[in-house]
Amino acid sequence: MSCSFARAGTRAARILFGCALMALLGPACAQTGGSDEALRREIEELKKQQAETQRKLDELIETLQPILERLPKPFRPQRMSFKGSPVKGEPSAKVTLVEFTDLQCPFCVRYYKNTFPRIVKDFVETGKVRYVAREFPLASIHKDAQRAAQAALCAGEQGKYWELRDKIFHNRSRLAPEHLEEYARAVGVEIEPWKACLESGRYNEKVARDVRDGSRLGVNGTPSFAFGLTDPDDPESITVQDLIQGAYPYEEFARRINKLLD
Repeated sequence: MSCSFARAGTRAARILFGCALMALLGPACAQTGGSDEALRREIEELKKQQAETQRKLDELIETLQPILERLPKPFRPQRMSFKGSPVKGEPSAKVTLVEFTDLQCPFCVRYYKNTFPRIVKDFVETGKVRYVAREFPLASIHKDAQRAAQAALCAGEQGKYWELRDKIFHNRSRLAPEHLEEYARAVGVEIEPWKACLESGRYNEKVARDVRDGSRLGVNGTPSFAFGLTDPDDPESITVQDLIQGAYPYEEFARRINKLLD
């Protein structure tokens, strides 16, 4: 659009220069009186075109404004503690990747099945990345997600968080209390202490804190992922330097992780 305005302005300038020149020439211009009317019409036409272009530009801005307002803002690094959260990988890993997940979310399941195993194999098991799980149940749309999150955390007291999480992700459509107990038994959880933990609501505050911390970062859906460098002086905290939301393919995770590793 800016090029169009430049051409119109140049053309108008030439016309105005011509008019000024005719005024200076005086009688000589009288012989070309017919061209004055042509110039006037051309200037009027240019004005109409410019007004129409401005109108269309205003309409475009009005259309784009709501879209621009919804675009994600540049991420600002933030400090975040994940004390008490399940962790995979070496404490000395250079990069820490924190997942905010809803155990009943279909997109979380897609990520878990298609991308998570490759991240573990290529980055966690090689000592490059430490992987942290945090809960972000979307209770308004997934009625079983809150209890599933607490069930997994209670299993974590017996060293079975990741195992029960796996069972839950592979059975996300069957997460009633009796199903959760069935999965807990299947992965070798001692049931009575697990049930006592679950019924006590011991992890209510932990889950609420995960949701608060995620929301503070800008998380509003699952799965979401925070990337940062591991702090050797404070291994249960990171400065989050990057955040993505969605079940992105493996290649996008690898790109962001490698950027921090370089």
